[in-house]
Amino acid sequence: MELTKIKIDKNLQDIQINYKHIAFTMMNNGHTIQANDTFGSNSIVIEEKQCKLIQVHFPKPSENQIDGKSFDMEGHLVHRNDEE
Repeated sequence: MELTKIKIDKNLQDIQINYKHIAFTMMNNGHTIQANDTFGSNSIVIEEKQCKLIQVHFPKPSENQIDGKSFDMEGHLVHRNDEE
């Protein structure tokens, strides 16, 4: 997505970030370095819905581009709520 096409919704509430220091389990499958949150104690709250952090993973090379440019690696924070 081109950065010029991003629209900001000023009616959205702030995201509440509830992260704590924990130990993650790690794995490297050759394409992605993955850190799993096995405790379930980290979360964010978006529009009053709590979403627990499931994992953080780093695809190498990046799966997305910015202005047509790929990068060596990118990071994804994966969250899940109980409703969806």
